[in-house]
Amino acid sequence: MIKGISLAAIAFALVLVAACSTESGGDKLLSPLSAAFGKTPAPTDPTATLWFPLADAALGLQSDHIAAYVSGDSSAYADGVCGVDSKIFATTAASNSGDVIMQTDNSRYSDRHCKDYPRKLHLVLRDDAGNVVTQLSSTVFMNVHDVQNTTDIIPIGGSLARNLTISEDPHCNGLRWTLVMPDRTTPSGANQVIVTRTSANTWDAQTQPYPNDKAYCLGDGQLYHVPVQFTIVASRALP
Repeated sequence: MIKGISLAAIAFALVLVAACSTESGGDKLLSPLSAAFGKTPAPTDPTATLWFPLADAALGLQSDHIAAYVSGDSSAYADGVCGVDSKIFATTAASNSGDVIMQTDNSRYSDRHCKDYPRKLHLVLRDDAGNVVTQLSSTVFMNVHDVQNTTDIIPIGGSLARNLTISEDPHCNGLRWTLVMPDRTTPSGANQVIVTRTSANTWDAQTQPYPNDKAYCLGDGQLYHVPVQFTIVASRALP
C-alpha cells in the first residue's frame, strides 16, 4: 500500500493511460505536450577544423608542426582543442556571414593540461625577389570571408575568389589578402585567395600562383608575397 492506494490500482491506471493514447483521438490529447517537448531547435553554426600541410617550405603560412596535432601529411587546428576556436557562420543562428574563423588563443577553450597552449602559426613574408623580409610565429585570428551561408553557396567542384584576413601578428598587426583596404574603397594591391569546395563539408583555400599571391601588411603599408594553402573541414555537411 502507498498512502492507501494499492500497487494493483496504480498498475491498472497506467494501463488505462496507455490505452487512451492508442485509441482514436488519443494522439490529439497528447499533441499539446508533443508540441512543447518536440519543438525544432534553432539552427547552430558548425564548428571547423583547419588543416595545414606539413610540406610548407614554400608557403608563407605554416603550422606549428606539433606532433600531437599531426595526422598524415597535415597539422590540425580543431575547434575546442588547446585553445582553438573555429567555426563557420553558415546559418541564421549567428551572423550568417558565411565566414570561417579560427582563433588560436581563445582562453575559453584553453586547457590547463595542454602544454601547447596557445597554438601559433608561423608567418614568412617575402619580397618580389623571393627574399625573406621577416618571419615570426604568432597567435592569430584568421577569417576566410563568405565561404558558405544560407544564400551564398559554392557548389561542390566550384571555386570562387574570397578575402582572407589574419590579425594579431606583431609585425603587421594584420595581413590582408583583399582587393581593397579596410575602408572598403582604396585598392590594396593584394590578391584574394581561391576557395574550392571539394565535398559537402570540405573547402580548400589557397593563394593564386606567383606573382598573384600578395598580402597587404597593415603595420608597414607594404605588399609581401605570402602564399597560403589549407583545408577547412566543417563538423557537418552543408547544403
